Amino acid sequence: MRAWRLHGSILFDRRLTGVVHSRRARVESDGFDHIVMHAVLEGRLLWSEAGGDKVAGAGDILLMDTSQPSRTVPRDVHLL
Repeated sequence: MRAWRLHGSILFDRRLTGVVHSRRARVESDGFDHIVMHAVLEGRLLWSEAGGDKVAGAGDILLMDTSQPSRTVPRDVHLL
């Protein structure tokens, strides 16, 4: 993983697989209220939210509201 600070935001370059990130139980208690954008460069990113389960593949961009419950599961993914 690499990271850069950019005028009020942080850009991460990550390669992940099998690291589940769940924001179901913590969404009401942690007070996060920002947007996360995942640009999938390679692999697949599975995510679940109120609207159901979805898959993002290479070339897809996923926008997530951290104030809402969600769950992501990367599968050999390279994300920005």
